[in-house]
Amino acid sequence: MRQVLQLQKADLVKPARASSGRAMICPKTLFILNEEEASVTVRVLKVLADPTRLRILSLLNQHAGCISVKEIVQEIGFEQPTISYHLRILWSAGLIDFRKRGQWVYYFIKEGVVELIQKIFQKNALSYLSTSL
Repeated sequence: MRQVLQLQKADLVKPARASSGRAMICPKTLFILNEEEASVTVRVLKVLADPTRLRILSLLNQHAGCISVKEIVQEIGFEQPTISYHLRILWSAGLIDFRKRGQWVYYFIKEGVVELIQKIFQKNALSYLSTSL
């Protein structure tokens, strides 16, 4: 993500004035989302809009294997029902999955999800930079 934030002036183009009279700055390689990409992006961003879910995903990412609900509760500091609620939302969105071993349930990030999230944030960072510079 740090690379995205280090755009050089040579990477930007100044088109004609916008309707407001202000000059607009856009990246030379402005991306366009198709309908499916936009739908996936919105779904993932809605799920990631909660700080607790971001913390859970971060924790799952740190533990390359599986981590139990009990360990997540201990690390995050919320009650088990709250953690289970957020895990269910992450699971429903297709970002995580789980395995049962006896009485314990272990959660993990699905393959390709970290790359998907990085791709979404890189695209959105470029879009944000083009409107805020």
